[in-house]
Amino acid sequence: MITPEELEQEKSYLKKVINILQEEIDNYKQRVKSLSDNIQQQMNYAWDKTNRLSDTEFVYAVANIQKRSVYAENANKKVNFYQKMLNNAYFARIDFNDGEETIPVYIGISSLQNGDDFYVYDWRAPISSMFYNNEIGKASYTISTGDKVTGTIKLKRQYRISGGEIKEVFDTDMQIIDNVLRNILSANANNKMKNIVNTIQKEQNEIIRKNDVDILIIQGPAGSGKTSIALHKIAYLLYAERDKINNTNLMILSPNEIFSNYISDVLPEIGEDNVVNATFLEFAKAYISDFKIITKIEDNYEIVYANHKNEIDKKFNELKFKYDKFYTTILEDYIEQNKAELLGLDPIEISEETVMSTEEINKIIYSVPNTGESLYLLGKKIVEKVYLVASMKTKKLVTLEKLKKQAIEGLSKIKLKAAGLYKKLYGNKEDFIKFVTAEYKKHNLENELSNYNLSEIFDITNSYVSKDILEYQDVAPFMYLKSQIVGITANKNLKYVLIDEAQDYSICQYKILSMLFKGSNITLLGDLNQSILPFNDYTSYDDILSSIKLCKLNASSDKRNLTKTYRSTYEINEFAKKVLTLNENYSQIDRHGEQVKIFRQEKFDAKKIVDRAIELKKSYNTVAIICKNIEETLLYNQIMNLDEYKHILRLVTKNDNVFVGEKIMIIPSYLAKGLEFDAVVVSNASDEEYNDTERNLLYVVLTRALHKLEIFYTGQITKLILGESNEQKNK
Repeated sequence: MITPEELEQEKSYLKKVINILQEEIDNYKQRVKSLSDNIQQQMNYAWDKTNRLSDTEFVYAVANIQKRSVYAENANKKVNFYQKMLNNAYFARIDFNDGEETIPVYIGISSLQNGDDFYVYDWRAPISSMFYNNEIGKASYTISTGDKVTGTIKLKRQYRISGGEIKEVFDTDMQIIDNVLRNILSANANNKMKNIVNTIQKEQNEIIRKNDVDILIIQGPAGSGKTSIALHKIAYLLYAERDKINNTNLMILSPNEIFSNYISDVLPEIGEDNVVNATFLEFAKAYISDFKIITKIEDNYEIVYANHKNEIDKKFNELKFKYDKFYTTILEDYIEQNKAELLGLDPIEISEETVMSTEEINKIIYSVPNTGESLYLLGKKIVEKVYLVASMKTKKLVTLEKLKKQAIEGLSKIKLKAAGLYKKLYGNKEDFIKFVTAEYKKHNLENELSNYNLSEIFDITNSYVSKDILEYQDVAPFMYLKSQIVGITANKNLKYVLIDEAQDYSICQYKILSMLFKGSNITLLGDLNQSILPFNDYTSYDDILSSIKLCKLNASSDKRNLTKTYRSTYEINEFAKKVLTLNENYSQIDRHGEQVKIFRQEKFDAKKIVDRAIELKKSYNTVAIICKNIEETLLYNQIMNLDEYKHILRLVTKNDNVFVGEKIMIIPSYLAKGLEFDAVVVSNASDEEYNDTERNLLYVVLTRALHKLEIFYTGQITKLILGESNEQKNK
């Protein structure tokens, strides 16, 4: 508890900061006006034909206009951000003694400097790290040169400031006292994810500032702040590396468009422009022009979690085959088998003399080792060797050199052959089955062949690729096959790539990402317990790391485990933990709420579930009814069409790209990944809906709730939430 005198001093300091902020706002506004006037004058001058500017003078004038436009834009950003700071200038203070003097360090979302005096330090500044990492006593921080500054923290103080007034202030010798965190976590959610600069925990802060390895893996339970860490890490990098990078040099790979929209406010809140945010499918569409892609990852989820099987079983069989990491080996071997045909090197004939026959050329083709390059680049080495051998068999070297040049130019045709090769693989059923069977035997995997109906896989794939169409499960495999034939250009502009929901990407996808981002620093954020595609059943990150390192051979790597979850109440967390098979020992914030409520229905009644969600909406900002799949989600269509419900319900499908928190969202489980809601109603958690193979999916569903979780079911409730398996129940 601070004294009244100290409180008055704090109010006086805040008033001073606000005055300086206002002065800075006025100065920057004047700068914007001055620059805008200057830009207008230069535009009038440059485009006035009577001035008769030379081409050089005109180019110079345009460059000047562009430069001043950038200055004006940056000044305007400062105005907007300082105006935000008028409401909440800072959130913390530490008094640090470096052995010579004690200085107060006020910490906010951005810095405020007047002359040589710092009134507020950016939360990303080296000195600010002590607030997150240290308690009162000995402390240190590392400056940009790598030197360490040591000293003593004499005071740690936190503030709640709103409307330019101190609402609450208190001293603490803890990193972030649970009281503050509990109060923030207990608040209702907004439509978008919020920044966490004033509650970043020590383990989170270390990861945010860690930038000494090429590949960083973050494993953490639901609600441990992985996505927040990713976004704040981006903000930190844009600050720490501001002389080297800008927002176009960083990217987040997101699971879907709704998630991208949900996180879109975090960076602007803390003064940074949003970075590139893309899905894997968007990259695929930019690379694949050979086929039309007609489905998304969500369609694969629907196949896996559909209630009614029949044709779905055939598709599941296909997915299992194509998501298996051995499928890339099959594709590699198929390229190898068709290497000569793909290269298309003709026999060398000069004046009716056969210098090199097809057989001789093919012998060389299969003798040149592949050192990891594409077949196109390997082809150039092969041509060199073929014509070297040919030069020893003829004296007509001038003609031979011309033929060699033509052969190298002809290799470019290989770029058009990738689609043809994939079609060829699925062009003849007998050949396909024979080749694939031989592959499994060759690699001593015959026992796994019984898992697949190769005839059905062929029929399904042939029906699409023969019409120049790819489904999502063929997208990554075809990208990989094409990359092995013609190569794939690495994105040199992206210096940092952060991959969220890392557990949901296949090995084939990681091999492609390794090629795309071989020059980038990569951060993976995931939770193996939230892997909801059974084909990506990772027990560790070893295979993922090996795949990424294929094109980053000497890359350094590290793995960090987040050990605490913050999202849900203690009661919801304990309930959700029972679903997991592994003994999860992560801790949680001591925030209590109501017990999870469970309601049994004799018969599924969508209206009763909706009415319950409406009741919850009276107390909570964001409410979701989470269904297992789209089939269950569409059961609410009838309710949606009733006048009394139209304005309060939003049925979410794979084609949605906006998080609409104002309405009750009725959403399939897989689209809710990464999102969070104040209250969640589970539509139907019966034993028919969730069996042992859907354990991770149910865990994802349960852990979307912040404060309130209610579960409906018909028939018998799934034993997963009782900590048992359905197999145990049937014994």
